[in-house]
Amino acid sequence: MRYFTADTHFNHKLLATIRGFTTKEAHDECIISIWNSYVKPKDEVYHLGDFCFGSHQEVRRIRMRLRGKIHLVLGNHDHKNRLQNMPEIFTSVRPLMEIKIQGNTVVLCHYAMRTWNKSHYNSWQLYGHSHGGLAPWGKQHDVGLDANKMCLLGEEYIVKIMEAKGNNSNYLCHHAE
Repeated sequence: MRYFTADTHFNHKLLATIRGFTTKEAHDECIISIWNSYVKPKDEVYHLGDFCFGSHQEVRRIRMRLRGKIHLVLGNHDHKNRLQNMPEIFTSVRPLMEIKIQGNTVVLCHYAMRTWNKSHYNSWQLYGHSHGGLAPWGKQHDVGLDANKMCLLGEEYIVKIMEAKGNNSNYLCHHAE
């Protein structure tokens, strides 16, 4: 099974408070519990940025408690931790990724985009960063925790979301790919 999320912000005191937690530890424990209630050890999680604040040791400590293989798409806070230099913790670490879901190209980025690869062919884009504060454009979806009631989204759910959306505004419906 594949899951998608963003903006866990582990070890982030201010965001823990904004989310209604009294401590960052309570915040982290809640997210770890939610994560592990969805994800099995062999599952894959595409995390679209802002994984954890703190040192490499702190990132490693949190990561070791999470189930699944994690593909990290770097967010603005991840660069501060130099997570791109931690391949031993993550299955992959990239600034942007493309995958396929049921034959559809899906562009994964921490940031929402106005256009993305193959958007004119109705490809999809999943993003984070905006914490639910930015309306999607066409076949886009914010997979961040704040936009999804603190839940990770399974691949089947993403398919349902995208099937219910209208075409991308730059969709070239009369052209074949």
